[in-house]
Parts: sequence; C-alpha cells; structure tokens
Amino acid sequence: MNKLPALLVTLACLAGCDRPPEPPPAGKSPTEGAAPKPASSSASGAAAPTGALAWDAPASFTKVQNPSPMRKATYQTPKVGEDAEAPELAVTFVGGSVDANIDRWVGQFDAEAKGSLVRTTKKVGPYDVIIVEMKGTFNAGAGMGGAATSKPGFALLAAIVPAGDQSWFFKMTGPEASVKAARADFDALVATFRPGS
Repeated sequence: MNKLPALLVTLACLAGCDRPPEPPPAGKSPTEGAAPKPASSSASGAAAPTGALAWDAPASFTKVQNPSPMRKATYQTPKVGEDAEAPELAVTFVGGSVDANIDRWVGQFDAEAKGSLVRTTKKVGPYDVIIVEMKGTFNAGAGMGGAATSKPGFALLAAIVPAGDQSWFFKMTGPEASVKAARADFDALVATFRPGS
C-alpha cells in the first residue's frame, strides 16, 4: 500500500524531468542564439568589417610607384582629348573622420568648386561606401607645405570605405574630361571591394 505514492512520484518525474531539450527554431543552428561578439556598426546598424580591404583594379588602371609611404597604392588612368596629364588615383588607409577628410579635399579646390560637391552612399558587399565628386580649380600641393599649383578644369572622384578607427580612401584627381572617361572603370573597381586578409 505504501508503494503507490512513491510510484506516482517516479512517474511524474519521468514525465517532466526526462523530457529531451527542445530543438532550435527552424533555420538556426544551436549556437546562433549565442551573444554576438562586439563589432563596430555601420550606418545601417549591421556590423561593419574592419581592417584589410581587397579590390581588383581594371586593366585600364596602371599601377605606378607610390610617391609617399602613406599610400597603399597609386594608379594612373588614361588621359583623353587635349588633357595635358593623366588622372591619378591615390589609395590610403588613415585615421580621421570621413567628414574631416572630405573637408580637406574641398580645401584643395577653389571656393567656387564647393558648390559642385556631390556625396552619395552605396552598398558594396558588407560596406557602406561613400562616393565623393567635385570639379573646379584644383590647387595641387595645397596643404603639403610647398607652393600650390593652380589647375583649372580639374575633377575629384573618390570612394571612402569606413573600416573601424580608420578608413580606406580611393581619391582620383585629374582633368575633368579624363576623370569622366575613367568613371565606368572606377565604379567597376569599387564594385570589387571585399574584406582582405
């Protein structure tokens, strides 16, 4: 007679305590619910990659020697028509805010060029890439400690890739017609941006 309560307790325990764990929701692995690792955020709220960047330069971009150790790469693109020089694309990976760097570029042009400034953002893989365009009289060498050389009819075309505390800057300057002619290949280069190793 005394065995009946003990048997009921055992059955209740088997029914509730030996239940197998519930499977994870459909489409998720058991570890996906773990707390994410800290990461910097992009404007869209998603984690933004930091550090190394890889890209593919179009065949029309000729790699040349870097004039400064600050540069990661330097390219020239073909000049067109009556343009006296070829556009140059400088690639750097430096600190400072995006806005501060754009302001510095604006300062390299005459005051009237500021009205031509266009800034847009496009998604390329995991990156929110900022495209900057401007045209006017370019003061080559401005802010470099030497005398600036005034170059009217120039254009700037740049892509900025924020990557944590620093950003990648792809800054092309040159005669307006030649920069315009290089635009399709510049866009093709930007489209290849991806995390590097």
